Amino acid sequence: MRSRGDLSAFQLRGFIEPDEIKRAIRPNTKLLIVNHGSNVIGTVQPLCEMGCLCREHGITFLVDTAQTAGVIPINMKK
Repeated sequence: MRSRGDLSAFQLRGFIEPDEIKRAIRPNTKLLIVNHGSNVIGTVQPLCEMGCLCREHGITFLVDTAQTAGVIPINMKK
């Protein structure tokens, strides 16, 4: 089995646009991994929009909350 990983570009301020994720989705995309927040530059990614895209396309959504767990609430059911 062969796998491939892609990186999505982020804006100058450090945010990943959900439209950028949408453009990167291919028919065989199985997993999206996102770092929720950066303690270096202070960004918090728009998880709701990304999660909705994953749900629409049947993609597993993994969120790294190492920097935000217990500090910023996350509703993964939205």
